[in-house]
Amino acid sequence: MKVGNWISGLCFTLMLSNLGVVIAADDPNLSEKQIAYNQNKENLVAAKEYAIALARSQQFSESLEIFKQLYQKYPDNKEIQFDYVVVLNWAGNNLAAIEMYEKLDGKTVPTYVKVSVAGAYYQTGDYKAAQKLFHEVAVTGDHKALLWEAQSLLRMGEVEAGNKIYKLLLDKNPDDIDVYLSRASVLVLMNQHTAAVADFEKALSLVPAGDEGINKRRQINYDMAISYIRVGDEARAILLLKPYIQDGTADVWMQGDYITALRLNADYKTAISEGERLWPDYGKIPNFGLQALGDSYLRSGQLQKAEKVYEHILKRDPDSVNVKLGLAYSYMAEGNVAKGTELYRQVLKEDPKRAEVILDDAYDFVAKNRYAAGKSIYGLVVEQFPDIPAFRQEMASSLADNQMPRQAYEQFAALAKLPGGQLVGNGGMVEAAVTVGDYHAAGQAVGILREKYARNAISQSAIASYDSRRKGGADFSYIYSSDYKGIESRQFVVTSDQSIGGSYSILASIGTNRITDKDVNESTTLKSKSLGLQYLGMKFDTRLWVDSYQSSGTFSGYRVYNNYYFNDHAVLNLDFERTPILDAQALNPTNAELLGRIMSSNYRIGFTRQVGLKDTYSFNFTRGLYSDGNQVNSYDLRWDRTLFDNERKSVDWFVFVNRSNYKLQQINGLDTVYESPTVRQAYGTGFTQRWVIPKGYWEATTTLAWGRDRPDPNDFEPSFRLEYGHNFSPNQVLIVGAEYGARTNRLLNSSGLHFGSRQYDIQYQVIW
Repeated sequence: MKVGNWISGLCFTLMLSNLGVVIAADDPNLSEKQIAYNQNKENLVAAKEYAIALARSQQFSESLEIFKQLYQKYPDNKEIQFDYVVVLNWAGNNLAAIEMYEKLDGKTVPTYVKVSVAGAYYQTGDYKAAQKLFHEVAVTGDHKALLWEAQSLLRMGEVEAGNKIYKLLLDKNPDDIDVYLSRASVLVLMNQHTAAVADFEKALSLVPAGDEGINKRRQINYDMAISYIRVGDEARAILLLKPYIQDGTADVWMQGDYITALRLNADYKTAISEGERLWPDYGKIPNFGLQALGDSYLRSGQLQKAEKVYEHILKRDPDSVNVKLGLAYSYMAEGNVAKGTELYRQVLKEDPKRAEVILDDAYDFVAKNRYAAGKSIYGLVVEQFPDIPAFRQEMASSLADNQMPRQAYEQFAALAKLPGGQLVGNGGMVEAAVTVGDYHAAGQAVGILREKYARNAISQSAIASYDSRRKGGADFSYIYSSDYKGIESRQFVVTSDQSIGGSYSILASIGTNRITDKDVNESTTLKSKSLGLQYLGMKFDTRLWVDSYQSSGTFSGYRVYNNYYFNDHAVLNLDFERTPILDAQALNPTNAELLGRIMSSNYRIGFTRQVGLKDTYSFNFTRGLYSDGNQVNSYDLRWDRTLFDNERKSVDWFVFVNRSNYKLQQINGLDTVYESPTVRQAYGTGFTQRWVIPKGYWEATTTLAWGRDRPDPNDFEPSFRLEYGHNFSPNQVLIVGAEYGARTNRLLNSSGLHFGSRQYDIQYQVIW
């Protein structure tokens, strides 16, 4: 289930038409009223007049703070109540205005308050409540209230009733500009653009020419721009508003709509530059305009600036859910998951209907590889609404779509237990389990689907995935390698696996490895035959091998590889093995040490952590106990980062550090027959570039490494590998690779590059 990929947390308040919001011009006596208030803050009349003057100057934060104090001190004062409601509406705090109004006695509410609250209802989408209040005012002869009632009726779907009012008004005055503008704005919302343009043009034709009609033309163009913004045609709105922005005649409301149009048109750079130019301070700027600026900051990655704007708005309007969503998203994007999650939790508590919007934000974070943020938000929503299948399904599907089958399986399993969620839940469990290879879990879910939903399309798709699952495969490989020390290896191995039911597979392998040590002119061939058992599960998988070797006699070994998955991006490895030392002399049971063939018992613990799709960190520690008494402790660190990735090309960067400490360099007074330096270390960096081509790929890896066997000095060891893969079919692939490495030789005081190593390999894989 894929929801919209827009950042839903950035929803904005569309106070575009300011319907029902009638704000007087700035109070010219603001300074005098401020002085009177400061001289006697306990004076009710002075405080109220100053608060209203502040609101008329769009200084809403200060105004609302005074009204809040007055309301707490005089809770039964009708004038305070009425003016507080109106100023809340002026400030865009529509929900707060409605909440306070609904506590009042409707019979005593004056007309100007009803108009203001009707506008608040309209802004919040409650057109029925808006129409009722507008009608109460309209019957007193208020022309504008009648127009707003017509608009409300049309938005309610009562087209005939709304058009009846417009016809009545035009019959009285065919040149009533306000009627044409009102009807045009609603026609735009109803996607009747031709009729809307005709009304706008009619209104313009009624405006006097020259300077006499300049203000009215500006207002009509403004109304047209608002209508275009409402229907998503921001480009036209920008063209209409830009001249007034440039000549400085636009008021803060028009400026706010201009910034909003730029933000909706994804021109965040211009929205930010114009917002900063027009608004050196935010005192008189309407909330919706500020939120458009904050959204633009957020979309352009300027998180701290976005947070500053959002927090300023919340000081004015602490109940603005949309702003809280933007701020919560910003916190999460900045990496402050705990703070962002807590704010999302607050929004859910205040307005549970926003759960779907919050889920969209979660999807967006997961799609952008911000898994910690996305999963935290998903977890919050399903925690708050554990019994709503759609929310759990959204979380599970998002995890599955973004390569997290194990975590998706957990959510699908929880979904399957909910009423109405069994079909999709079990279907998702099958898909996730097949991806992992846990066919036992997949088979159980398939059994339920076949029993209860055999004919359903979702069920049939999941069953088809199960029936076409991988049942086995074979791998044929040949590798030739040589290095500057004279060690040469020719290895051929065939490995296969076959499912034997559930999550188990039987493994088999046969191989031969011809090892030559040119320095001592000694060669040997190591042959191997192995049988094994594999288990693949959601939380754990393991492979157990029993090995039989032949090289100047027969001997045996074993290998056990275990992976424990904390989740899809964190894996713990625990491996145990007993294997021969791959050295021509060490494999000779009559070697110079006189201790027989040298074997190594290795114990390895490793941890791999993937952070998003870009970064993977891994650490391994291995302790090896040799049969001749030697010991080795090895540490490996690696960091891989994806720099670029699309469907056709990817570039990865990596850095690594390896170090091995050997306990002994001599056995029984003689040098070990195999390499055993005091310390072997290497570190380096490199790049891997991959090109996807039809039916295959090319891959090139360049490595720049430095290393040494102490006490030798460090040498520079660059290498280059080229690999080609060809897909004969979805089930067959051929891989051919070649690698060449060079190195300096500082031990002999040579800083020039000499032969270091080479490797050629070919691999053929087939699955069924």
